[in-house]
Amino acid sequence: MPQKALGERIQKLRQEHGYSQEQLAAHLGVSRQAIGQIEKGERSIDALEVVALAKALEVSIDWIVQPEKKVQNETVPQMERNLHFSFNKEKFRQTLLYILSVCGGKANIGETVLYKLLYFIDFNAFEILGKPVTGMQYVKMQFGPVPRRGQYRDAVKEMVEKNELKIFMQEYYGMPQKRYVALADPDIKVFSIEEKELIDREIRVLSDFTATKIAEYAHGDAPWVLAEDGEPIQYADVVERTAPYAQVDRWAKWQEAGAADVAKHLKPLTKEERDYYESLRP
Repeated sequence: MPQKALGERIQKLRQEHGYSQEQLAAHLGVSRQAIGQIEKGERSIDALEVVALAKALEVSIDWIVQPEKKVQNETVPQMERNLHFSFNKEKFRQTLLYILSVCGGKANIGETVLYKLLYFIDFNAFEILGKPVTGMQYVKMQFGPVPRRGQYRDAVKEMVEKNELKIFMQEYYGMPQKRYVALADPDIKVFSIEEKELIDREIRVLSDFTATKIAEYAHGDAPWVLAEDGEPIQYADVVERTAPYAQVDRWAKWQEAGAADVAKHLKPLTKEERDYYESLRP
């Protein structure tokens, strides 16, 4: 969608909701001048800002950036309408194989820990890069986020049938544990440099967590907290994250945006101003 047309659409949505530019700016964590520039088509918006706009204006991301799909999308589930990406089975296969190749031998890496690793890889990638690695959808369950059953089950079943994956049950500290073993090497060429770095970081940070500890950790993440029990967890809710889950310093981002907006309107220093600044020096 052209930047000017997008700006006009955002302005219309803002006015329909009765927001001033200042009020919408507060939702996005930017300055009022930034909103004015966006609405005039003079400033681009990044993925996180689109997510925040959709949340503030109570519409789907597609409704903002692809309005021609609005009628068509009314017939699909709410979660599908809220996403501007789809499940990438190949990326999922390679992500799972790569996780298992790096840390699958650790005693704590059962199915529960794998679920949470995949969740944080996808949601952190969405927050940082604007798009998850696998596009998997996740559901809020008692012990934390779990992949959407149809997507996950079908992909894993196919991997087992292709002899890429083996799954078996064992006992771990007196409790049943479902283990996964990779029988094929991952193809890391499917990942961008940024995706690979992010996956490595999540493995490094989370792969030593027990199933209980990683479930407790996931329970503090805003997208999981805001979802209803048994319902999809919305990627858009990453904008509600706070430390230690937030991957983006939105306060710093707001300051940078505000400073950039101000700088655009500054005129060159006059001779009198330069002389004044010089006179302040000891």
